[in-house]
Amino acid sequence: MGLLLFLMLATQSSPARAIVGLVEGTQSLFVRLGSMFTAIGRFFVSLFSWEPLEEEEAGDGEAAGGEDHDETDDEADDGPAVVSQTAQPLKKVPARAGSSAPVASPDPDTLPMESGITTPARKAKVPRKAVATGGTSPASTEPLVTESGVGKPSVPGEKPADKESVVINVGPGNSGDESAAPVDSEPVPGDGDAMISAGGTVPPAGGPVIIELESPQPATLHPVSSFTDEWGEFRLPDPELLHYEPQKTVARDREHMLSLAARLEQAFLDYKIKGSVQEIHVGPVITMYEFVPEAGIRVSRIESLAKDLALSLAATRVRIVAPIPGKSAVGIEVPNESPQMVFLKEIVADPSFAQSKSKLSMAMGKDIKGRAVVADLAKAPHLLIAGTTGSGKSVGVNAMILSILFRASPRDVRMILIDPKMVEFSIYNDIPHLLLPVVTDPQQANLALQWAVREMERRYQMLSDMSVRDLGDYNQKVEDIRKRGIEDVPEHLPFIVIVIDEFADLMMVAAKEVETSVARIAQKARAVGIHLITATQRPSTDVITGLIKSNFPTRIAFMVASRIDSKVILDQMGAEALLGNGDMLWSNRGLAPTRVHGAYISTSEVQAVVEHLRAQGKPSYDMSIVVSAEEGSSGFDDEPYDVKWEEAVDIVARDRVASISYIQRRLKIGYNRAARMVERMEHEGIVSAPNGTNQREVLIPQR
Repeated sequence: MGLLLFLMLATQSSPARAIVGLVEGTQSLFVRLGSMFTAIGRFFVSLFSWEPLEEEEAGDGEAAGGEDHDETDDEADDGPAVVSQTAQPLKKVPARAGSSAPVASPDPDTLPMESGITTPARKAKVPRKAVATGGTSPASTEPLVTESGVGKPSVPGEKPADKESVVINVGPGNSGDESAAPVDSEPVPGDGDAMISAGGTVPPAGGPVIIELESPQPATLHPVSSFTDEWGEFRLPDPELLHYEPQKTVARDREHMLSLAARLEQAFLDYKIKGSVQEIHVGPVITMYEFVPEAGIRVSRIESLAKDLALSLAATRVRIVAPIPGKSAVGIEVPNESPQMVFLKEIVADPSFAQSKSKLSMAMGKDIKGRAVVADLAKAPHLLIAGTTGSGKSVGVNAMILSILFRASPRDVRMILIDPKMVEFSIYNDIPHLLLPVVTDPQQANLALQWAVREMERRYQMLSDMSVRDLGDYNQKVEDIRKRGIEDVPEHLPFIVIVIDEFADLMMVAAKEVETSVARIAQKARAVGIHLITATQRPSTDVITGLIKSNFPTRIAFMVASRIDSKVILDQMGAEALLGNGDMLWSNRGLAPTRVHGAYISTSEVQAVVEHLRAQGKPSYDMSIVVSAEEGSSGFDDEPYDVKWEEAVDIVARDRVASISYIQRRLKIGYNRAARMVERMEHEGIVSAPNGTNQREVLIPQR
């Protein structure tokens, strides 16, 4: 009553109006208290719920209980969305990063006006990746287009892409507006030679980026060159002599690759290694999955799982590259179900080989991304090769030899082929590039290596006399002297390539002498243009000694039998996990090994090229190469008669010139043969010993 009298006096109104005001004020107070307790209840419900609640923006001018908003109601409605016990219409909310299906949540516009008991809306569970182990994709028929294609969630309210669209990202670091644009499901060319295959299942946002490099179109074959020298007209072999079979385009099963990526992540997760596959590089023979582990995971743990991953992926062999050079990722190399063949003609026609200026360019094959790999033996400068039976080692060596023959005339490159097995190099007999017939006797091979050491020392003396540092500068200076019209011109020095097919056989016959000769050539012969290609089937430490390994910075390992053999040839494991048939690891001057699929060359192709070379001219053999120094110093009486000896003496007596290069040029013979003639003339008193300027005086009267 006192409160009623107070209101009547304060408002100067009738008792009825005072009572109505009191009731309205009490009702407003209870409404505010109810809203406050509702907010507290929501807080405790969300605190003890099993999963976080989806937050929804409240509608303008509406509250949970259907009343108009005031300040207290706004604070209460900032919490998670609630669903009444009655059935409510649902709307699609964009899925979070890594999910593939939209989450069902209540539409706040359709909530009932009456208040009631509310329960938190649980977020629907979605798979961590959109591709299941079996290879099926639970992705929505309306995939969300992300900004970069690597897992960034889309903005709520943004219009999803069409069903036939897919987000592409060509290579690392290519994010932006271009990569975010939806494209058709047909293959779309990317940067350079990249090709993204969009067929099959549409990859979800946040999935790995599939990068498939398409082989470049065959380049215009380099023109066939002609050379005029002491062999007359010489034409290089035509690349059309080689065989090429266009590869049938194998449809890359995107769904299968994404399935393997998911299985790979799950396999790592089984061993408590968390991470994700970011990129998938598809090559002609293998596919590499780039796996990015979470921080704090040791690389050694990943390296030890090669066999376990092969079991999980049902693959024949799995090789782990940990880490990928230049990337914070680990490469998992898995063989393709349908590998493609790499032909030598593809590499010979590639611009990287056809436009190379080096006479010692070698077509190696293709890397795991389908790009041509060309090596320069002049920069290597020597090559050590190992591989077991069936690894493709012999085919690879033949491809290297043919690569050089496609680019160099006998004036530019001469060869010594050593073949203790007597079957690998016999097909090359009688080509004009050979210094002597294919060597099959290990003792003669040892003598040939000793001759190469003496030739190296002689060439160094010639470079010193001409005040130049390497073979290229020497030949350029000789050419300049010849252009000035000077008659007594120093000889042109070709490259000398010594190829040994089975090095282990030589080490069994004369290990110390062969090791010393090979080590000396490998240490010093680069500057004078003498290069070694040494291959062995047994890469043990007694064959490839520490002295030899230290002087061969460039090495190639085909498939080997064990990890120990891989460590012997490459100083690391990995070659034991290769596939054979030309699959190799190429370690270039101490850098991380590069996986290359060697170029295939058939015997019929080799025969066709050899027949072309034989038609260009006969070889000029120098059999003194396989004559020991002791036999050569015993005298000239026991030597077989040289049919051009009398002609050489007549030239010296008539022209009064007694230089090796002059006799070589006039008689069109090899250097070593001309040098033996001059030495014999000195022995018989026809010419004098060389003076301080390396000139000889003719002692017999002029004819």
